[in-house]
Amino acid sequence: MASIDDPTTWQQFGELDEEFSLMMAAKVPRKFPPVDLSNLSSIRHAWSETCTYEMETALREHENEVTANQIYIPLDHNRSLRALVFKPKKLPVTGSPLVVLIHGGGFLFGVAEMEASTCVHVTRKLGCISISLDYPLAPEAKFPMAYEDVWAGLQWIAGNAADLCADVSKGFILGGTSSGGQLAATLSLWARDRGLKANLTGIYLNATSIVDPGAVPEEYKRMYFGNEEVERIRQVGLSSKTVAMFHEAVQPDTSSEVWSPLLWRNGHRNLPPTYFQVCGADIQRNDSLVYERVLRLENGIETKADIYPGLPHVFWYMYPAHSACVKFHEDTVNGIAWLLCRHT
Repeated sequence: MASIDDPTTWQQFGELDEEFSLMMAAKVPRKFPPVDLSNLSSIRHAWSETCTYEMETALREHENEVTANQIYIPLDHNRSLRALVFKPKKLPVTGSPLVVLIHGGGFLFGVAEMEASTCVHVTRKLGCISISLDYPLAPEAKFPMAYEDVWAGLQWIAGNAADLCADVSKGFILGGTSSGGQLAATLSLWARDRGLKANLTGIYLNATSIVDPGAVPEEYKRMYFGNEEVERIRQVGLSSKTVAMFHEAVQPDTSSEVWSPLLWRNGHRNLPPTYFQVCGADIQRNDSLVYERVLRLENGIETKADIYPGLPHVFWYMYPAHSACVKFHEDTVNGIAWLLCRHT
């Protein structure tokens, strides 16, 4: 049986889920088109249009509980960072914790609306002020521009939390999905080392890359195996070919600790409790499982992990009809609630 505590069993998490296999046999189409640099504008439009519609639907459904507005966070050189701010219609008398989320998309596509559904439900169920951030995308913005801009945005949010009706003494969570989680992992280390205007109290990493495949430290290489089986479903999940396409556009320094936070020279001690969501049939699966071990076993940090065996990268976006999507969304809210409980 696969166990998070036994790396020799991790490849079992990649054995295709039966329900998903049946969906593939029935040729159920994926919700969004495959990544194609030659068709990037239409891919961006598809994600933006669909996720905006879903956000508006969620807000209508919960219009008596949650409000939303758009703000622009000032950056340098007269630039700004767009953000969506979600608030409880009736603010808790005890104060609202703050949750900041960063969307995925391989640094190539995606918009703040991608995390809007999570923001709505976290705000509704936990009384949080939830913020979803945009950031500059490649190939227009090369590495590390997204990191620096999101860091500046996070500093502004930390310094203006009270004006946003948030009380960071009740909790300050930073999280992200896929490339957004990659950003969040690095920013959590910057927050510790550079100093943030308000201390982070929890980190949420969802289907996240932690180290470039070519930069895996020797001591962890024995845990990086079993990705061959996930390449078999590359037509529906994240593949090494797609990752190479992302790299071509973003042009990262793959040996940089900023791109690969597993390599952080100052180590990983004194980080906040961290919640992981891990797709079992994802070529980034072992990244999350290795990093969870580094935090928990090597550095004594509290962690929680939910794993979705046999399911590909961001399956809830691509195949929302799969029954595991209900559990995934429930887990997300419960995981953020767990982070908040660790603080209180």
